[in-house]
Amino acid sequence: MKSNFKPLGAILQNIVQKHRLENEYRLHKLQKDWDKLVNQQIAKISEPVSMEEKVLTVKVQSDEWRIEINKYSEEMVEIINNNLDDFEVEYINFI
Repeated sequence: MKSNFKPLGAILQNIVQKHRLENEYRLHKLQKDWDKLVNQQIAKISEPVSMEEKVLTVKVQSDEWRIEINKYSEEMVEIINNNLDDFEVEYINFI
């Protein structure tokens, strides 16, 4: 007898795609792992807030920190893309 069971991951992926929730799903994964991807100081003063296409928007506590953290944006893009599956960030917009 043939089983009609599908892996839960495949079912969830179908739901995410059907309802066009890919960006929200990716953002949630990124928010969950933010403190593991960036150093502790950056994690304390910043938070990913949106993901549109390949642009990640990160809210930063102050203008001074925003200027400082922007220096590391290319490195952060590389870390995110290398450590999270299904991610392709091209640019980080710090606000």
